[in-house]
Amino acid sequence: MKEVETQYNKWVYPKPITDMKEKIKQGFYYDLHLNVFEKIIFPEGKNYDSAEIFIAGCGTNQAIYYALSYPNTNIYAIDLSSKTIEHNKKMIKQYNIKNLFVEQKDIMKVGFKNKYDLVVASGVIHHTQNPKETLKKLSNTGKENCAMMISVYSSYSRVGVYFLQKVFKLLNLNQSKKDIDLVKRFIQSTPQRHPIHGFIQGSKDLEYDSGLVDTFLHKRDIAYDVPELKNLIKESGLYMQSWHDNIH
Repeated sequence: MKEVETQYNKWVYPKPITDMKEKIKQGFYYDLHLNVFEKIIFPEGKNYDSAEIFIAGCGTNQAIYYALSYPNTNIYAIDLSSKTIEHNKKMIKQYNIKNLFVEQKDIMKVGFKNKYDLVVASGVIHHTQNPKETLKKLSNTGKENCAMMISVYSSYSRVGVYFLQKVFKLLNLNQSKKDIDLVKRFIQSTPQRHPIHGFIQGSKDLEYDSGLVDTFLHKRDIAYDVPELKNLIKESGLYMQSWHDNIH
């Protein structure tokens, strides 16, 4: 995981937000709001307002969002990147947050078990060396009736991304500023009928360099179709409760 850690220390992702309270007012991260998932993650009516929450791979903003949105919860969040954790600690101090503890740590080095009501790993396990073992590790941190909110890359929705990733690998591009500029020019040169443009329209990650690196020049990137994802869940000893949105 060292190469992934190095990447996120150099190219901090997502773009750090310093005005999270204002962003929340504007509806930021609404798709990750627990109210959206209430009947999915706890159909039995369990109350998560004071839940113990573990966020694995919190990035720059997610843990701060949850801590401010759900002040009665107790949240533990980890990330590989020291730069990411540094930003989180800055925001904790800025907002005087009392219900969040953040730490730089690899998921596979987490030692506790049967502790959390809710485990969140958004856009994380597909960057690990062994997603199945990572998912097992995460499941062990939860209580018996724990719910897990996991998001992974879709091989269908990112088909345009993978076309270009192959090209950039053939060109031996790395994560230098020069190569990022080449990626930008290459994308601009593609015809509008290229599948990448459908992806671009729905993504804000391509508006800044760290997002471009994360999308096109990542050191480790796995995507799943529906059967592959269901198989991953089954092999990890878990079961699928529901999709966030069955239509998608």
